[in-house]
Amino acid sequence: MFASILFYPTLDICLFAFICIPGFIFGVLYMMYSYFSGKRMGDNINHDAHLYGALYGFLLSLLLVPQALPSFVNQIANWRMF
Repeated sequence: MFASILFYPTLDICLFAFICIPGFIFGVLYMMYSYFSGKRMGDNINHDAHLYGALYGFLLSLLLVPQALPSFVNQIANWRMF
């Protein structure tokens, strides 16, 4: 998921088929959710594994395709909500 966000950060990710947000916003929200849920440790889900898996997917893709970073930054800089 995070590898696709690296290549297409403004592409919408839809939750429950009707809540659609750009991938880079979803990524930030997901990282925050995983971090804080991992600190709380109340639901028997290893949120730290999901957090580090997301980071690994992003960083490995960036390592394999380094020219994706300028494209990522450029797409976010040119993104407009409306």
